[in-house]
Amino acid sequence: MVSPSPLESFGEVRLSATQQMQATAKVTIVPIEDERLPKTKQSIAAQYQEARWLRRGEPFQVRGVGISGGLFFVGEALGSNKWQGENCLVRPSLSVTIGRGSDDLPYYPNYSQITPAARGAYLQWLATARDNPSTEIGLVFLYFYGLEYRLFQQSAIVDRNEILDEVERLLRIYGGNRSFSHYAQALLIAARVGRELGEPTLSLDRRNSELPMEVRYWLGLRISRGEPLSARDALCGWPIYLTMAFGRQRFAASTIS
Repeated sequence: MVSPSPLESFGEVRLSATQQMQATAKVTIVPIEDERLPKTKQSIAAQYQEARWLRRGEPFQVRGVGISGGLFFVGEALGSNKWQGENCLVRPSLSVTIGRGSDDLPYYPNYSQITPAARGAYLQWLATARDNPSTEIGLVFLYFYGLEYRLFQQSAIVDRNEILDEVERLLRIYGGNRSFSHYAQALLIAARVGRELGEPTLSLDRRNSELPMEVRYWLGLRISRGEPLSARDALCGWPIYLTMAFGRQRFAASTIS
């Protein structure tokens, strides 16, 4: 009879110890080879390694969810940061849970870091007309980040008008959210800098505590040209100063009382 090799003997001892631990401690020992990335996940990641932009009307299926609206990035790598992928990137290799809601999303959501349930809710929203005003605003921001990246980081001139139209549409639906309204309007203004921006209109909007971008651009343009500022130019920012002044008065009154 051939004696077992030392490795075989060690394997028998390890197996016996494993069985004993499972019987006594009621724990499951995961084999070492199963701790690697599953083959299905590896194949998905390899297939979509380079991210690409889906155009409107281009059908795509992610984790069983069919999406035909396009206008988002799909893949496993986007941008130069190798340690943290772009927050807008839909990664097909990541797990998804359908039908459990979006959970609580952080202020700056990242598709790679949110829960599988939140990813499922996002994919389901992308599969719709994207016009439900009760949608969790974090999901809308994930979509907005992709539009923003495509327009500015990739300088997609061919998609410029379509992206701006989409942002304006989102603003009409989700503009009631102050944060989204601020960022969406800033994108629209930044996209027009040097092209369509002219003298800003006087606004009584005091919701923001900073000068609007179009006002800053206009004032900077006039100063760079050596042109004197008019009384109207000075009035462009007066709601901001009123907000700051009244804010100080309220602070002083509350402090004295």
